[in-house]
Amino acid sequence: MGHMQPIREYLDQLEETFIHHRRPEPENPLIHESPQQTQRRLIEEHDRRCGRTVGGPPTSDVIRRAMGDSSPELKARRSAVLEALRTNPEAAAEEVAAALGQPLLSIRKDIQALKMGGLI
Repeated sequence: MGHMQPIREYLDQLEETFIHHRRPEPENPLIHESPQQTQRRLIEEHDRRCGRTVGGPPTSDVIRRAMGDSSPELKARRSAVLEALRTNPEAAAEEVAAALGQPLLSIRKDIQALKMGGLI
């Protein structure tokens, strides 16, 4: 039994001097993003969570909101804008506003909403 103590001490000393290696943690790729890249990524994530899809077809909820489900007047105006742009895709917002007798700012907002909804 007398030999056990020196072996135990040796093992304890060995354990103290032993270098424990850990796997290196993977480097976070977001560290090297520029502020512009971070902003683009966050906007894309937000759009994806909200159902706005850039490359794929829009969801039915996005289409419903883009068409103006909040009021009948908005829905009618956006339908008219959509129809005007389908007949003449090259029409400027000013032309559509003049043709429909609506304020230019409203028509621009409608066009933006229809674009975000993937309808034009």
